[in-house]
Amino acid sequence: MTIRLLPATMGIALVLFALKAVEMWEVSSSLFSAPAATALLNQVSVISPAIAQQAATPATTAAPTQAPVTNQAAAGFTAAELDMLQNLKLRREELDEREREIDLRANLLSVSERRVEERIAELKKIEQTIDGLLVKYDEQQEKQLAAVVKIYEAMKPKDAAAIFNRLQMPVLIEISERIRERTMAPILSEMDPAIANSLTIEMATRRALPKTGLPN
Repeated sequence: MTIRLLPATMGIALVLFALKAVEMWEVSSSLFSAPAATALLNQVSVISPAIAQQAATPATTAAPTQAPVTNQAAAGFTAAELDMLQNLKLRREELDEREREIDLRANLLSVSERRVEERIAELKKIEQTIDGLLVKYDEQQEKQLAAVVKIYEAMKPKDAAAIFNRLQMPVLIEISERIRERTMAPILSEMDPAIANSLTIEMATRRALPKTGLPN
């Protein structure tokens, strides 16, 4: 009996070892190379063809199927909310574009205002130059008239009246207004009566105060 039990015991031990090897091969197949796994299966097939067939068939575990997750579900927004967000994005882009247009117009307006201010400054300089020239001209003209007045005041009334009768009225008025009244009176008496009359009217009109109110 002892001699017969020994081979049976060895056979059972080999079968258990083979089963353990097959289980380890299924769990960590990456630890074995392809030739070593093939050799082990050949040895097991000698002992137990059923075990070798089970080891050769890869165990397939049915993985639970999962429904694909869409971007909408992942984001947590509904279709209406996504439409609203899209509209808000478009509105934001429109506002940004409007802001850029406003900035551009503001820059153009600023440049135009600066050019207008520069032009106004140039015109003011020109105006000051013209005013200065007019003042200088008036001063020169006044000096010239003052010199002429002195000449006529030094002349005899009859001689001055003879010259006044031949002068144009604008020039005659300018000279007569600068001559002293007590000197001008004898000259007027010696002048042509018609010319003296016209001169008197012109001088009175120039010295009169301007009328106020609406014209008649």
